[in-house]
Amino acid sequence: MDALLESLSSVSLQLLPIFGLAVLIFLLILFKRVFDLLKKVDKTIDQVDLTLKKIDGPLETIVSVSKTIDFVNSAAENAVKTLAITLAKNFSVITNWIKSSLGKKKDNDLEETTEEELGL
Repeated sequence: MDALLESLSSVSLQLLPIFGLAVLIFLLILFKRVFDLLKKVDKTIDQVDLTLKKIDGPLETIVSVSKTIDFVNSAAENAVKTLAITLAKNFSVITNWIKSSLGKKKDNDLEETTEEELGL
């Protein structure tokens, strides 16, 4: 048994540097491929950055248009609210005016309502 262990020890001492060299070569190849991949990634990132810079102008235009649409929407909403409040406050005046206008038309079918009667 001792002879077997001694022969395995001598064989492993001779093969260990060869395996070490093989692992070292494998690691060098692996590091070279990783380095090449990092170069490609760097070029890709630069291209993406250039593309994003080209898109920046149209994106700003879209944001500007969106803000304009929001402003128009807000103005229209405020106009409708103001109209609703005005109609609610003057509801009785408006109904009386409509009733009087309809009553006059029934009495005088040919007579037209003037701007003074409408309050314009």
